[in-house]
Amino acid sequence: RASSSQPAHAYLMRYDGRSFVDMTGSPGLPQAESHDIEISADGSLWIATDAGLVRYDGKNFTAFGKSHGLTEDWAAPFTIVDRRQSYTALACGANGSVWVGGANHLTRFDGQRFQTYPRPAGDILRFGITKLQTVADGSLWIMPGLWSDFGVARLSGQTFEIFNRTNGLTDALVHGLGSGADGETWISTPSGLARFDAEEKVFRFVPTDNALALNTVNSILQDSRKRWWFGGRSGVVCYDGATWSALDERDGLGNSVDWIEEGADGEMWFGMGTASPLVRYRWLEAALPAPKLTVRI
Repeated sequence: RASSSQPAHAYLMRYDGRSFVDMTGSPGLPQAESHDIEISADGSLWIATDAGLVRYDGKNFTAFGKSHGLTEDWAAPFTIVDRRQSYTALACGANGSVWVGGANHLTRFDGQRFQTYPRPAGDILRFGITKLQTVADGSLWIMPGLWSDFGVARLSGQTFEIFNRTNGLTDALVHGLGSGADGETWISTPSGLARFDAEEKVFRFVPTDNALALNTVNSILQDSRKRWWFGGRSGVVCYDGATWSALDERDGLGNSVDWIEEGADGEMWFGMGTASPLVRYRWLEAALPAPKLTVRI
């Protein structure tokens, strides 16, 4: 069971546009070590921690647990290769819903109460949940725990659909998952990138330049300009629908990018692990197709 004490390396920081504010010791925040952070439709910040699910409304932190309808008071850990890891994930829908995934459950918050869904048949969630992704049509994509070779799942209403080797996914070891505003969905595998064909209900692999190293992608995001960003062990690749552009250590970016987010002003943020810097990137149209990293933090 995870401790509610603060790990020595755990911090929760808020950036106000000019500087970072340390929120680690704030009242109501049981723990700063988070596995996922998402913003819901009402502007609230949702945080998945080892000590529970937390919401920040801009002024106060509120922790949720069994008394609110969740199955646990903490994000249940899962043991793989003698290492305890909490596979927790969050996703926020346009209708105000908040999805919470853990090692043993998938739960939806509708603004009033939490509803836990039964696990789908088979091994798809045997190793927990790594990522959740809502889609414009109301469905939910579910990426299982890392190192699991089970593909991905989609929840539509009350029905789970499993996509793996049995229905066309030639490589079912999924490392990354992302959906865009129009419902377009991509996944990454050791064999490369695949895009979901909504009409045929299959994933189709996308041919790319091998030099881009898109077989090591961990993070996938579509920005407000509908450009796709892919982050992995070889840096970042941007795809605008026609051109692939790469950023790597030659541009000032680290070798491995674990996550990608877009700021309200359109700037891109790249995270490279706990011991590596956080990078902010400003896209300069004149710099295409080899843009520069302009600010490093």
